[in-house]
Amino acid sequence: MIHFLVTRGHEYTLKSLLGGQLGDGGPRCKSWNYDRFLRRKRIPAGTYIFSDLERMTPAELRLAAEGYRIIAAAPRCRAVNDPARAMGRYELLRNLAQHGINDFDAYRADEGRFPSRYPVFIRHEQDHGRPLSGLIDSREALEQSLRDLPAKGIPLRGVLIVEYAAEPLEPSLFQKLNTFRIGNEIFAHHIVYEDSWIVKYGTDDGVYPERLHQHERAFVTENWHADVLRRVFEIAGIEYGRADFGIVGGRVQVYEINTNPYLAGNGGPSETRRVTLAMSTRKLLDALATLDTPHARGTIVMRGPLLNAHRATAKWYERSAPRL
Repeated sequence: MIHFLVTRGHEYTLKSLLGGQLGDGGPRCKSWNYDRFLRRKRIPAGTYIFSDLERMTPAELRLAAEGYRIIAAAPRCRAVNDPARAMGRYELLRNLAQHGINDFDAYRADEGRFPSRYPVFIRHEQDHGRPLSGLIDSREALEQSLRDLPAKGIPLRGVLIVEYAAEPLEPSLFQKLNTFRIGNEIFAHHIVYEDSWIVKYGTDDGVYPERLHQHERAFVTENWHADVLRRVFEIAGIEYGRADFGIVGGRVQVYEINTNPYLAGNGGPSETRRVTLAMSTRKLLDALATLDTPHARGTIVMRGPLLNAHRATAKWYERSAPRL
């Protein structure tokens, strides 16, 4: 069985997978949040995917990393995504710029270092939502925006300044390409289109011309940029996740790797897109099957200095939480 570990409140990403809506033939899967996982003294043997790492605090990552090492060393078990090695957004963007993959850079808002080129925007490091600002065209405007954040109740800690790197696919239409890594498999999954450089969910009606569905189908079928994305995942130290990227000046520009990506396979009204996403979903389920430990039996003991100390602080309502 595959166990997905997620932060509390973000289990919804796995709803379609766990509910069987993605189709037959995939491995048995379960999800549980880190709050429960880190309190357990014994867990079932199996495969554990450490996801949502970008949302975790440093203290939580240290606890999870101790759990990862216990699982990785245990027979009948497999651990995926080492919390001590997987890069968060800032670390990833800085490294991709230094390795010459990204042509843009990122800066911490509280470090006193400013971009050399504009425009830029500001965003939360741990948030997958929309940015905190629109495009900012000068250092003076950026400094004013940063001064305004604390007045709005937003600390500068955890806020990033990111250089703009986007290019429309065609006039007034931007794309965000999405490629997964699951174990050793790298595969293109889908494309999202919006009329803004901030591409997140797609246009409101989700209806696109057939040429865009054909463009997406070619992306998935031919697995564009797989070699570049494999290198990106290796740099990031991430074995399970989804890279979100664009193409600027003919070059891949990676914006983030989401280690708890939303898993869905609904293609909407377009027959072309339904076929494309069915293909993507099959790749996803087959890749997950390569991580599975279907014959794992019994339990393993979760004992370590950090985990033991953490459990000793459990409140009565945490101790009484339902068992897995």
